[in-house]
Amino acid sequence: MNVNNQLYTYMINRSEGITNRWFEDLESDEGVYGSKNESVITKLKKQNHDFHIQFFNLFKGDGVIQVDSWIARVAKDEYHQNTPLDTIIGEFMNNQLIYIELFEEYLQNVDPTMDVAEQRHWLKEITKQMNDVIVQFTKEYESQSQMRTSAQQKTIVELSCPILMLSQRTALLPVVGDIDTYRAKIMFEQTLSQSAEKKITELFIDLSGVPIIDTMVAQQIFQLIEGLRLLGVSTTLSGLRPEIAQTAVQLGIQFENISIKSSLAQVVEERGMIG
Repeated sequence: MNVNNQLYTYMINRSEGITNRWFEDLESDEGVYGSKNESVITKLKKQNHDFHIQFFNLFKGDGVIQVDSWIARVAKDEYHQNTPLDTIIGEFMNNQLIYIELFEEYLQNVDPTMDVAEQRHWLKEITKQMNDVIVQFTKEYESQSQMRTSAQQKTIVELSCPILMLSQRTALLPVVGDIDTYRAKIMFEQTLSQSAEKKITELFIDLSGVPIIDTMVAQQIFQLIEGLRLLGVSTTLSGLRPEIAQTAVQLGIQFENISIKSSLAQVVEERGMIG
């Protein structure tokens, strides 16, 4: 284990200068690095400086740098999530170059007699530790990005399956566009949840805006109808295309307890919802 407290002190005492130098040399204007917002810039500089403090533990004690919590915070930071990953990695590399230059200044001005083997050791450690940080950050960034995308996708799907209240206990679920297995699952969960929450007793599900449907999705829709029945909600289907009806028959789905109308207009007319 190599320990060099003098080198550690040298680097730590220059940590704020490193941040200022790094920021002044920024060439990228993408994402967080191109922000003109003072609060964003202040936060970015603090994040950068905090990283130096943790990284320089490399030169003292057991030589272990603790950057897990730093990586977790920065990787999920909104502004960094809106910055291309390759750009962020480029800035890690720029910091590494500054560390190496500062180490060379240390050799020249403070410890010119340092053993060559020790010099190589520290250069190797700086590079290795930074590579490890980049790998760890990349994994966390991609994980956060995936969770963020999934959350956004779920929100979009939820908004695409709105339950519209027609009266105090009657509602309409207009389904429009392609339905994949994921959207069908969210629709199932949201419809049951909202029906119970809003105390709906009658729900019209209009499928006239659905161009095509596969076997698994058809099964999910009819499971939804059964789930609603168990909640005490009667369901009326409208706009059932021939292809969807055929799929339902192939699945052996029984229509005895399901009210079916040719169109939403027929439902409206029969219920006297206009005029």
